[in-house]
Amino acid sequence: MRLPVRHADCEVLHLTLTPHKTSQMYCKTETKKEAEQELLSDPHAPNKFRVLGTLSQFKPFANAFYCPAGSPMAPLSHCELWHMN
Repeated sequence: MRLPVRHADCEVLHLTLTPHKTSQMYCKTETKKEAEQELLSDPHAPNKFRVLGTLSQFKPFANAFYCPAGSPMAPLSHCELWHMN
């Protein structure tokens, strides 16, 4: 399946797709019991939130994939650690 992409700029596409490729290593199915055990034993955020939290804060991702402003993947208020020109 091809997702619609707004930007033809290769640099923006690279920055947009790199988190997606990285997120593949965090993609897994787990039972409720496994998720609870992970919460108790792993100091990191759960995989789902490591991926969705990162991508939802990345404006080029929302722009490239037409995420509506105010949606979970394009919140109106977000954390900006660096500014891209």
